[in-house]
Amino acid sequence: MSDVTEATVPGLDETSYRGYRLVPVYRHTTAVQRAAAIAFWFKHRALTESCLAERRSHELVYLALAEDERIAGLTSVSLSRRGADRRNVYDLRIFIAPDDRVAYLMRKLTNRTRDLLREDSRTTPASGMRLVADNPKLNRPGLRRYLERQGYCPRGRNRHGVDQWFATFNPDPPLTDSDQGPPP
Repeated sequence: MSDVTEATVPGLDETSYRGYRLVPVYRHTTAVQRAAAIAFWFKHRALTESCLAERRSHELVYLALAEDERIAGLTSVSLSRRGADRRNVYDLRIFIAPDDRVAYLMRKLTNRTRDLLREDSRTTPASGMRLVADNPKLNRPGLRRYLERQGYCPRGRNRHGVDQWFATFNPDPPLTDSDQGPPP
């Protein structure tokens, strides 16, 4: 097993899905994993600023690895304060390489990330995770129903007019004011 593929979150094992290995790395990324994530973002032009890519490489939650052990997709989060009461919320980012966008991989990564962060919210108080649907496919009726069945609640649109979804981690009241979008 190479350094990129090594599961590093204590107590969590990797899982597989349709030939992809989903490796949890939250708060335990290695330098090799961070460098591979940066190269992945640049290769696919998902990110173009090196400072931003470096910061996000420290915010990785899951790596989706193809059979040849290259990164096929990943999730990252940042912790921000949202809502009128300024509660901590995880802002989810997900990117899957175009050639690796197989059915339901995005759903699997999103839900695994949510579940890991929900458990982590016991040590890092966060009221939930926000998903900004900047991919138009996330606005299709079928996917909207799926998100609702998975416990995500629609939270209106951000300042860019993009739909937002929220998964609550604790029984606090949900965020109600208009969020300003994810940090850069």
